[in-house]
Amino acid sequence: MGKCRAVKTPEIITLSVAVLAAVASIAAAAIAARAARAGSRNTSTATRLAPIETARHNAQRTAYAEALTALYAHLVKTGSALPPATELEEAARAETEGGPPLDGPTVQNWRRRINDANDPDPVRLALAVVRLEGPGHIADDAKRVEEALEQLDAALRDCGTLFAEEGQPLHEAETQEPGTCATRHRALRRQVGVFTAKASAYLNSNPTDQAAAT
Repeated sequence: MGKCRAVKTPEIITLSVAVLAAVASIAAAAIAARAARAGSRNTSTATRLAPIETARHNAQRTAYAEALTALYAHLVKTGSALPPATELEEAARAETEGGPPLDGPTVQNWRRRINDANDPDPVRLALAVVRLEGPGHIADDAKRVEEALEQLDAALRDCGTLFAEEGQPLHEAETQEPGTCATRHRALRRQVGVFTAKASAYLNSNPTDQAAAT
């Protein structure tokens, strides 16, 4: 006897197609459900994080504004001290080379103007807050500004101690090149300009770019 062949009737074929369609539909539904859950989680996470990011962004904006306010005020104040600082630098150099001593009251007036103008502590504090708030590349710029600030502070303090006592002899270690204070003041101003531009670009970038920069 020959082998019997299984013959698919139209009903079986129809049922097979229906089963396959149902399986495909279930799989598609499962995929869609997973995507919906993932989307819901992402939306929920974004919703939860939005106020945090807004608060962080506002804190950064405040920190940058306060730092820049302190920096520009410091530049103006120390700028007023540059003429007497240059005079003292030149007088110190001249005296080491055998030049005549300066008038005492004039020197004391110059020293007072320099010391009164040089108060970097508020700027240091404001820059420390910027470095805390970040992000990293802005903190790096703030560090470079602080380095320039310290260089100017050192030069002005050196000038402020020249001729501190009447008739005080000058030693080579107590003098600096004439124009040192002015040069370091310009260097600080340049760094402040760079910091201003980068902070502005970051604050005005879109949230995606800000997140990438963090």
